[in-house]
Amino acid sequence: MVLCTFVLSVAVAFAQNQHVITPVLQTQNVSPGNPVTLQVNYSTRNANGESVAILSSGIAPLLLHFDPNQLSSLMVMNPLPDDLTLAGSQQNDRQNFDGDPMTTRRLNFQWVSTSVDWPAGDFVNTNSVILFTVTFTASPTFSGTTIRFTDGNGLGSSQGFTLPIQSITLNAAQ
Repeated sequence: MVLCTFVLSVAVAFAQNQHVITPVLQTQNVSPGNPVTLQVNYSTRNANGESVAILSSGIAPLLLHFDPNQLSSLMVMNPLPDDLTLAGSQQNDRQNFDGDPMTTRRLNFQWVSTSVDWPAGDFVNTNSVILFTVTFTASPTFSGTTIRFTDGNGLGSSQGFTLPIQSITLNAAQ
């Protein structure tokens, strides 16, 4: 199994702290009919762009957009339990927050803390935590697709943090 890391934060002028969502793929290319596993990590950056642990009141909500014609049979595993209020609920992407007409389904995740202490545990020392892992099955006619991440309010920010639109491209294996 090949492990590839894609850091997908967008270079922007840092006016606010940032939620940084980093998908880690466990396959390099995707073969039709085979599973695709994606681990989603979380860290933060301060307004100067430095990678530092900053506690917040959560992410409400984080959306993972996908094309159901290319990816199906999903399974969400090990969502971060700290203040988890919604884990992998699947729905149609009617609002099209990601701006991609092909990604017509989405998974919804939400972590909400009543105090500014999210995420708990060793995050303050490591500035890294696994949010969740999701496994899809590529369709028998898989030809490639893009998975996108957005915040659920459609504004690009969440609770005083920016969340630049993220994406990852899955290519069909040759």
